[in-house]
Amino acid sequence: MATEVRDGPLDLRTEFMGEMAVIHLAGELDLSNVPSLADAIAEVERNRGVREIVVDLEKLEFIDSTGIGELVRSSQRINSGPGAFRVRKAAAAVRRVIEITGVDGQLLDGDGAG
Repeated sequence: MATEVRDGPLDLRTEFMGEMAVIHLAGELDLSNVPSLADAIAEVERNRGVREIVVDLEKLEFIDSTGIGELVRSSQRINSGPGAFRVRKAAAAVRRVIEITGVDGQLLDGDGAG
């Protein structure tokens, strides 16, 4: 089962695979569309069968501070409870922004590329 949302320059697709949900982001995540990501994460959290939320940034070309903030807030909230939250496959430009903000240790899965 998958759901898809297009919000301006952001394409968001949520894929449910057993106890894991993967939210695939493509395009640009910024102030104008970060509520769509927050809504997608909240919807996954309401699904009691999901234990792990993965945000895949492989096709994300741009992220601003509001996007970083939403990822950090979600990571802190979900990882402080029984669930798990992680980010994977950050594209080079997005990975660089995450590193510059100093939250790479909290957000990136391993080396951030896989």
